[in-house]
Amino acid sequence: MIASLIKFIIRIGFYVVLFFGAVWLFLGIPPNETYVRAHDNINKMLGRASKISKGAQTMVSQMGQEADTQAQHVSDRLQGKDPYERFAGQLDKTVVSGGAQVDLRGH
Repeated sequence: MIASLIKFIIRIGFYVVLFFGAVWLFLGIPPNETYVRAHDNINKMLGRASKISKGAQTMVSQMGQEADTQAQHVSDRLQGKDPYERFAGQLDKTVVSGGAQVDLRGH
């Protein structure tokens, strides 16, 4: 197991040296600049992946909260509660007090 891991590391190291040499030979970019560019590009990709994963986590969290809300609405309806009871109470208060404005945001 350890011998195969060492062989793998040596192989990867050989490919990295070969890559740096080919870039230097064909593109004229020295190995230290190749390393810096590769390092910066990898950091940019990791940053993007991190942002995407955080966005996905936020979306999944919001989906869970919405599912809980919908499940609560279904539970209320199954128990015979009117989902518009609060809005109807606000509307009744407005009509009784003689006001002409209805606040629909309280729904």
